[in-house]
Amino acid sequence: ATVGPGTGLGGAFLDWFNGVAHSFACEPGHMSLAPGDELELDIFRLLLPRQGNIYAELLVSGPGLARLYLALGEIRGEQTEPLEPAEISRRALSGGDGLCVQALETFCALLGSVCGDFLLANGSYGGLYLAGGIVPAFTGFLGDSGFHRRLVDKGAMRDTLAEVPVYVITTG
Repeated sequence: ATVGPGTGLGGAFLDWFNGVAHSFACEPGHMSLAPGDELELDIFRLLLPRQGNIYAELLVSGPGLARLYLALGEIRGEQTEPLEPAEISRRALSGGDGLCVQALETFCALLGSVCGDFLLANGSYGGLYLAGGIVPAFTGFLGDSGFHRRLVDKGAMRDTLAEVPVYVITTG
């Protein structure tokens, strides 16, 4: 399976029929999204009345990272400024902006949840490839984040998902 956060959140999976590989484009960005902890619950409480629906792409995409940053600032009562997703990532990686760090950590955790759900929905347990314009810029951060814990935190399917190798596509 492939999941690609960028300007949106796309995905695809590969399956074999009679020895021939067939790819299937999907829309994981429009799957529902659920909060995984109290902070995410606060984010959802803030955004649900404004958005009417919390779906994956709303928070797990470039614009979603910016939305997370602004929502976290509002929740924490901190002043924010309009930042591009790349700038939020840059500030988070430098460690100099705690709000950007928290936004990127939350993004990674939510991405893990989305990826785990996507793998379960299509049964692609042979590997997960992360694509898109965002993730290659912070692979180290992703590895240290809650991404993998949230990917596998799926109850009875935990052991199955724990065996799925995860790769980041770094070249186009």
